[in-house]
Amino acid sequence: EESSPARPPGSSGRRRRRPSGSGAGQTRKPQAPRAQGAPRQRGRAPASRNRAPQGRSRAPADRDRAAAARRPSIPSASELAERSPVQLAGAGLRKVVVANRRRGRTVAAVPGVAALVVGVVVGAAVGAAVAGAVVGAVVGAAVVGALWRGSTRMVLRALAARPVDEEEAPGPCTLVEGLCASMGLGVPELFVVDDPLPNALAVGRGPEDSALVLTSGLVDTLDPVALEGVLAHELSHVKANDVAPATVAAALALVVGLGPATAGIVHRLAGRGREFEADRRAVGVTRYPPGLRQALDAMAAPAPGPGPLVTGRAGRTARWLFTVVLPDEAGHRPAGDEAVGELDAPSVRIAALDEW
Repeated sequence: EESSPARPPGSSGRRRRRPSGSGAGQTRKPQAPRAQGAPRQRGRAPASRNRAPQGRSRAPADRDRAAAARRPSIPSASELAERSPVQLAGAGLRKVVVANRRRGRTVAAVPGVAALVVGVVVGAAVGAAVAGAVVGAVVGAAVVGALWRGSTRMVLRALAARPVDEEEAPGPCTLVEGLCASMGLGVPELFVVDDPLPNALAVGRGPEDSALVLTSGLVDTLDPVALEGVLAHELSHVKANDVAPATVAAALALVVGLGPATAGIVHRLAGRGREFEADRRAVGVTRYPPGLRQALDAMAAPAPGPGPLVTGRAGRTARWLFTVVLPDEAGHRPAGDEAVGELDAPSVRIAALDEW
């Protein structure tokens, strides 16, 4: 009887069983996917086969999807078209309103500071500096309060503006009501100045205390489309509250009297470029630049003759506060070439409306 061959040391003596049908060096075939609802086989990791191994970065498509989820959604063009221009620039407009109100109060504080200085100087001259400072502060505060609260009525009286209602001016009143509803404003008072020169301006201390002043020539000359552009322009002044520094500056100049340079000083205190910006906001509301351009063409035409606004002191003082700057007594208006960088010149604004 032959002896069995010697086994290598450390072997258990059992033979390994190979899978049926598989030869040496042959790889295992992938198993069929588990049917839905079938029990999971034990010993298999629950991780998904599509999941990337640990330590590796995610695929570029996964990173793009995650970044898109974190990125704020951008409104479509149709959604932007449905929003009003005021809503689109709401945050910036609020800052402009606050800044204009602050500038209006600063202009109103000028005579108060002057009264305080005079009181201190006079008191120091008579040996009672403290008493002079107190008297000057009291007088200055009274002057500032009176100027701030009464500036609107002061300018209206100086312009000889009279109030009108819907029976006397149905067209302008209807247009103002519709524009105020679109711009989120209360309906201001409407006044008319009897002057053949077509023009308009807005006065007041803010949206809660404002008035629109139209000339009789404006109501008689412009058609409803052009008139709507002018009214939207003036209501844009009210919306931005740049009527506050303009009205207070005009009232202060009417009281003090600053000589030939009065109109330029009032324009500077009101803010250069305010008419240009009001044009931009107005066409954003009406969405029809040709209407305002037609109005500016008619208002910038040569004056038929020197009317009350051109010859009166109030008109000369508030010359730059009108929709189109009033001509001088010779009938001349500043042009863009004559006033370099003057955005409020009619020629510059008309050229900008052609591009808009």
